[in-house]
Amino acid sequence: MAVLTAAPATQSRQDEPAAAVADRLRSYLLDLEPRLSALVAEERFEQAISPIGGEGSSTQLSVRRVLVSEVGFVRLADDHAWLGHRRVRSIDGRPVRADAPDLRDLFTRAGPEQLAAARRISEENSRHNLGHPRSTNVPTLPLDLLHPRHASAYAVSGGNRETRDGVRVARLDFAEGLRGAVVAYDSRSFVRTVVRAWVEVETGALQRAEVTLVPPVTAKENHVVRVDYEMNDRFGVRVPVRLSERFWAGGTGEGKATYRNYRRFETGARVVPPPE
Repeated sequence: MAVLTAAPATQSRQDEPAAAVADRLRSYLLDLEPRLSALVAEERFEQAISPIGGEGSSTQLSVRRVLVSEVGFVRLADDHAWLGHRRVRSIDGRPVRADAPDLRDLFTRAGPEQLAAARRISEENSRHNLGHPRSTNVPTLPLDLLHPRHASAYAVSGGNRETRDGVRVARLDFAEGLRGAVVAYDSRSFVRTVVRAWVEVETGALQRAEVTLVPPVTAKENHVVRVDYEMNDRFGVRVPVRLSERFWAGGTGEGKATYRNYRRFETGARVVPPPE
């Protein structure tokens, strides 16, 4: 009879395939989802395009915009996309008139009513972005794309190890086929998405993700969204802390967002501040 001795988990996981780390990441996201989806944060989003008009244009101007918003992390029913829902409060310091439902409608409604409110909030607030309207520049975009329900859409590769903040991290690449099927470009076509994820080897926790959205038409640049996640000690959960994006809108567009003042939403239609 042979005696088998198991190697320590910390040693064996250094050599395990990328798919095994990806499975641990998906389990982590399932655990994260209900904990993050009760929170609301304040977002400050600085956006700029330079130059306007493109190459050879007589108009060589740079434009800038600062959005201050509330972002609610809500998981919609019936397996709909889990995205951060932005409610813009001000643009360049000027208050924005509320033409869409408030974020609390997402927490207090259910079923078709909740989905309708989410759609209106997304459509209304996406138009405030500098450049073309878009609802993909939210910090939960990578979390939704990496969710287990999309596992069959992506081929996983990579797995190179590195150390970030003293923790061993695997860098994984999740790539759709040549024709995307997850993120809609318009009513008739999809973008192709590629996600690079920095995943803690031992826990599956997501430290950083970079999403590249490749449109089905020729463009000067793809749309790239990168998000960093860090532990929030008050709530004991990893939350988005920074987002950056790069896009094309008649010039090179860039955006940088930060997230602060996290608080918990409770069903009594009130936002509860974090504990002291």
